[in-house]
Amino acid sequence: MNRFVMILLLLLALVGCAGEQNTFHVEGPVEEINEQSSQIYVDGFWLPVKNIEIYNVGDVISAEVESTAEGDQYVPGDIKVNEIKLNENPG
Repeated sequence: MNRFVMILLLLLALVGCAGEQNTFHVEGPVEEINEQSSQIYVDGFWLPVKNIEIYNVGDVISAEVESTAEGDQYVPGDIKVNEIKLNENPG
């Protein structure tokens, strides 16, 4: 019985570590738009977006971003935008 409980706890710990995500929030005005790569530049980060045509320079967005890069780092190719919200559209 003890062995079963130990194995179960070990498996739960491993699953917990594997599910860890590096998520962070980016908020601010859109400073640049790259239509060719479908990315917007906000607060020092290039963010891949769908429907690039709805964004304009100066729009204020907030986004939840996930990095699949190792550790707590920003690697443009390893970024996934989980959620993005257009807060202001001054135009």
